[in-house]
Amino acid sequence: MTGFELRIWRRGMGWDQERAAEELGVSVRSYKRYEKSPEVAKLVELAAFALSSGYARALDAAIQRGIADADAGRTKPAKVVFDRLAEKYTVNEPTDNSH
Repeated sequence: MTGFELRIWRRGMGWDQERAAEELGVSVRSYKRYEKSPEVAKLVELAAFALSSGYARALDAAIQRGIADADAGRTKPAKVVFDRLAEKYTVNEPTDNSH
């Protein structure tokens, strides 16, 4: 994995560099160096893959629960999926304090 591919992965996860560094267990300084590197350490690449797999499984499980709830007449599937994903993965939007 190249640094550019790591950056694409991070953006695909919807994370800033600080969040990616935290999730990978490295300092922000190290993470920024990884993104500029022609080749990322294998351990970081594997950690990124593992994080991606975990999110994909969680998303699939949430969708399946939503479908089951809808089939049972308990709620609409889109609402269930959205609510559960919103609970599990909250994105902290940057605040604009310039006003």
